[in-house]
Amino acid sequence: MSSQYRVIEPYETPFPDPLEASAGTKLRYERRETEWEGWLWCTAPSGQTGWVPETWLTLDEGSCTLKRDYVARELSVETGELITADFAESDWIFGSTESGEQGWVPMKHLTPVVQESPHYQLSDAKQAQM
Repeated sequence: MSSQYRVIEPYETPFPDPLEASAGTKLRYERRETEWEGWLWCTAPSGQTGWVPETWLTLDEGSCTLKRDYVARELSVETGELITADFAESDWIFGSTESGEQGWVPMKHLTPVVQESPHYQLSDAKQAQM
């Protein structure tokens, strides 16, 4: 079962043309100053750029290879929106909005939605037996 999160602070993506590449694609990378640990700035052969989780890469001297298919699409979200998470990676969630748009959202802009267990009321007969 997927986890759900509520957006508690709006987030606007700064990247309109996100990097998208298949497993096995060679990328150039650089370590840039960022508040997010575990991410490398990468450039695809197409010229697209974006942040990629370091754990998804095999690093060589100045280049790297994607271990799996990847898209760096970040979602622009508003307070109150619901995000269904597929997985978490390095303080980000990859998931879907209620309209089906998929992408990354920073975890610090989200709060988990607590699923309450259904409450069952005992019948009068069961209560009388107690």
